[in-house]
Amino acid sequence: MSPDGNVLICGSRDNSAYVYEVASAKRVKQLKGHTNDINAVLFSPEGDLIATASDDYTVRVWDAKKLSEKNVFSGHDDYVGTIAFSTDGTYLISGSDDCTIRIWDLKAGQEVKKFNGHKDFVWSLAISPTEPLFASGSRDGMVMLWSLETMRPAGTLAVIGDLKQMKPEWLRGTSMLGYGTTLTVGIGLPIPILSEEILSYTAVSDAEILAPVVDYSEAYPQRKADIIDEVSYSQLKSGSITVNNKNVPTSGLSSYSKALAIANQLKDWIKASEFLLAEPVAAIPGVESGIIFKPLAERKAE
Repeated sequence: MSPDGNVLICGSRDNSAYVYEVASAKRVKQLKGHTNDINAVLFSPEGDLIATASDDYTVRVWDAKKLSEKNVFSGHDDYVGTIAFSTDGTYLISGSDDCTIRIWDLKAGQEVKKFNGHKDFVWSLAISPTEPLFASGSRDGMVMLWSLETMRPAGTLAVIGDLKQMKPEWLRGTSMLGYGTTLTVGIGLPIPILSEEILSYTAVSDAEILAPVVDYSEAYPQRKADIIDEVSYSQLKSGSITVNNKNVPTSGLSSYSKALAIANQLKDWIKASEFLLAEPVAAIPGVESGIIFKPLAERKAE
């Protein structure tokens, strides 16, 4: 349905999408171009574009006024079952049976990002009405949250604890040249392995875990969401990475031996029935909270 409620579009198994005038219930156009079943049709937020997704592995964009084809986005390796426009109409997002999500820049007419993360068909997409975020749902039973600002998975882990009850061995003061001081805390997150499927999600290699490379001298002070690159944990553990054609030495802030110690401590507590689940201490504020975050502005050096 168009945003103004005047036009209805239906996708069909005859490879076409049909445009209907709601007031008269008359069909005004048959959109041809796909070569297989159409699984999803959608108007853009402004109503000026129409997107269609098909079993022919493509996503097509149509001019809603002229009812003519504008772009064909190819890249998926299997059926495309779900699509969504970003709230500002900049991007079109598609989810496929190839387990990937792809972001298409509507103005440039090209793919700008491919998200890997799901292990089965991606069946649904949902856009946040207030933030540059979207969620994806898959047959693998997972719902994942992604950022359209950083073009990376999005998530927040809030940890609240009583420092007086913490052991000093898990706390370390850290100083970074050019950044400042901070506190490094050792944290153990127990994951109950209840089935082989859950085990498969946790048994990932260092090469499959990606981390962003951020320029602390530029992006953070200016509150930009830019990342320079993405590298895997295996690359970081190698001792050096290549950033902008420069070799950069790397070193970990975490301790592998301490991580094993924390894991064994949790294991002992669970075996002794001394590790108990508790209610969340506090919820992460959502839109409904009415809280407006005001980041501190960077003061220029005098």
